[in-house]
Amino acid sequence: MASSIHDSTMEPLPVIMNPLLLSSACSGSWQELEFLLNRGIDQAQPSIMPSQAFLDLLMAYGSDSCINKSASAQQVSDDIEAFLKLPSTLVSLLDGVTTDGGTVLHVVATYGDSDGFLRSVDIIHSREKHLLFAQNKNGDTPLHCAARAGMFRMVSHLISLARDEHASVNRVKEFLEMENRLKETALHQAVHIGDNGIVKLLMEANSELASFPKSGTSPLYLAILLEEDIIAETLYSQCSI
Repeated sequence: MASSIHDSTMEPLPVIMNPLLLSSACSGSWQELEFLLNRGIDQAQPSIMPSQAFLDLLMAYGSDSCINKSASAQQVSDDIEAFLKLPSTLVSLLDGVTTDGGTVLHVVATYGDSDGFLRSVDIIHSREKHLLFAQNKNGDTPLHCAARAGMFRMVSHLISLARDEHASVNRVKEFLEMENRLKETALHQAVHIGDNGIVKLLMEANSELASFPKSGTSPLYLAILLEEDIIAETLYSQCSI
């Protein structure tokens, strides 16, 4: 009886991110990402055919049709569906997470900010807008990850997505002020790596960030501790309070 009660109160295990999706996210290949996410959609012929490297990766997971280099896009799509072993209507590939609880948007935001990565973000965001605010096990959002990795264009792009036509000013402010488990915002991450460009970008989006949070170590105080004089000057000059 005790065992059954314990089992009933346990949280379900998270869905592990599909390795093909992870590969596409790490490489910034929006074509492969879109190919995967469009699986199961009724169409005579998929409009996007992934690269041979992607097909080889699929073959490594036991695909039969990919042994034939001339396999059709539909055959590849069928292989992907078989590999997942789950109907696309019941489980989304975007539900999967990495070992640290990161979503595919966390991965894309971390690995690059070239056009391919930015387009990948748009594809993901168009399907699952809530992932923009998702936090991993460390409490990091995709914005934290992008700032920590020094991805200027990615940081800018994520902020612009938070400012879409349906978002209120307060919602954008909430996005920029989200803290991880260390009580740090994306601005703290930019200070840690000494990236004054990203610091300026975030401060232009919310000039109150320099002294946020009130009850913890602010980015301005952190910059002084780290002897990041230029960043400290930027934060002080752009701070609204």
